[in-house]
Amino acid sequence: MITFDPQAMRSEAQAIVDAVRDQGAAAAVVAEVTRGPVTLKLSSGQADTETGQGARPDGAYEIGSQTKMMTAVMVLQLVQEGRIDLDAQAADYLPAEMIQGIANADQATVRQLLNMTAGLGNYTDALGADGVPLFIRALLDHPDQVFGPAEALEIARGMEATNAPGEAYHYSNTNYLFLGHIVEALTGQGFYQALQDRILSPLGMTHSIRQLDFGDQRLHSYATLPDGSVIDVTRALWEMQGEAGVVSTNGDMITFLRALLIDKTLIGQEALAQMTDFALTDSWPGGHQGFGLGLAQLVLDSGETMVGFTGGTLGTGSSTYIEQVSGAIVSLAGTSAEVNSFGGAFALSQLAHGGLWEREAIRGAITVASVSAAGLHLGGGTAMKLGAQGVTLQTARDLRAVTAENLRFADGSVVLVGDEKAGTARDDLANLLDVARDAPAAMGKNNQLLGLGGNDTLRGGDGDDRLNGGAGRDLLQGGAGNDLFIGGRGADTFLFTQADRGRDVIRDFETGVDHLDLSHLTGVDVVERHGNTVITAGDLVVILQGVTHLQLDDLIL
Repeated sequence: MITFDPQAMRSEAQAIVDAVRDQGAAAAVVAEVTRGPVTLKLSSGQADTETGQGARPDGAYEIGSQTKMMTAVMVLQLVQEGRIDLDAQAADYLPAEMIQGIANADQATVRQLLNMTAGLGNYTDALGADGVPLFIRALLDHPDQVFGPAEALEIARGMEATNAPGEAYHYSNTNYLFLGHIVEALTGQGFYQALQDRILSPLGMTHSIRQLDFGDQRLHSYATLPDGSVIDVTRALWEMQGEAGVVSTNGDMITFLRALLIDKTLIGQEALAQMTDFALTDSWPGGHQGFGLGLAQLVLDSGETMVGFTGGTLGTGSSTYIEQVSGAIVSLAGTSAEVNSFGGAFALSQLAHGGLWEREAIRGAITVASVSAAGLHLGGGTAMKLGAQGVTLQTARDLRAVTAENLRFADGSVVLVGDEKAGTARDDLANLLDVARDAPAAMGKNNQLLGLGGNDTLRGGDGDDRLNGGAGRDLLQGGAGNDLFIGGRGADTFLFTQADRGRDVIRDFETGVDHLDLSHLTGVDVVERHGNTVITAGDLVVILQGVTHLQLDDLIL
């Protein structure tokens, strides 16, 4: 018997995320770690300090220099297509006027831009007389004007080379700004359209987009000024293309890194070998760092090797890395430039050892601790997922094969699942799921009933049950307790009787399609309140979420 305890699995991880937020004075930190069958999503703090909106684990954020991994992949794809020679001068692929006046730009090769040995000055390092970086001064002085690639290259024209091309490693955003222009020149597309076509769409990274195109529904970024004041820089008009400029989520970033380094679907073996040919760039007590073609490698004396990238913007720090020994992938972001995103990501990766993390597949019976059946999210078909409190467990089990024997709960609650076939298995009454009939000992517990396909009848008990009809024309009756109803696809009927009491919620009532059977109730009152329809009858309250115009034909009286 396997035990799945989401509360225990997330407790130490939550402490790490909270500490990263506190130490970095960030408004929010979000994180995700995945290995084997387990995925853990966490959040801490506020997405927007003005509104007080809480940060969600799947909140989008500015990934900053993590964009460089994507830029490098597109360049290497063009190498595979025979359109770029890595050892040719980058100037061969750029307009002469673009590189004019920029030290080393007429000599550096494409490879040297990728591995940061071109010696180009980093435009974000150039300081004004007041000690403020020139690009930040431009954003502060002209907040309504876009600071874009042309302005960045103009700053770079006033900088000296840091070294001769190929002589030494020197991190420079200017390198990847040029690479972004090369992608545009050879694809005939804008940088972000090429990114969409070559990486985001093929991988299904639907939450990733150009930073200036993303609306306000993301984690707000905050910067601290020299006087100690904190300002919201989320909408700063800084347009980047290649060196940064993408908004994404932890889930999407993990998808990207998995495709690149585990599934190896983005570039071929030879290109990946060059991308992961890491040259030493820095050492410190306990480890050292290497840099390849758009990828960083951190090797610790303790044996761990992390490969990925860290990104920083005006007010957000983020990291996505894979621990190569265990295969754990971690992505973390915090809305402050002071956040130690790599430190947090590394600490989370160390938790992904032992127990369920190291299993390749979950096939046997499962006991769920620290959550009731109604609090468990069930999904999938032949590859069933269990989710609670931000922890997801992937199984190799068929959802339709779930019984109270092979999926048990420590608190005695049950999950009842239909099999989509009338008259089979224990559903001898054509997918009737009835707590009183099927699990009488769980009548007072918080149970979950899942109909799947077919025209099902779901009857809850006396606890706070969760009823999901699935497809088909379903009949759902919650019983006593504070129940949650999800009718699913099809015309469903929600039945309430005088014996029902509590505060019930119907999440997906569709007017003109679904029905409320109130024929067994007396003293019914219906009102619209705060964007919902609220029905009361004695000790029963039913809330139809998002319904503001209930029709008479929707009611059975």
